[in-house]
Amino acid sequence: MFRDWLRAHPDDRARYEEAKRAAIPGGGHVMDYNARKEAVIREIYDRLFRAAGML
Repeated sequence: MFRDWLRAHPDDRARYEEAKRAAIPGGGHVMDYNARKEAVIREIYDRLFRAAGML
């Protein structure tokens, strides 16, 4: 669902891309990288689930 949402919503796709690029500096483990982009991902999932009537 996430991938399909990003394909259909260019603004969210751009936000996700920016979050991924911004999360690269800082090093650490993969989980650290994931934590740095978590807020943006949660925002996108919130919109996705609301649009799908799941929230």
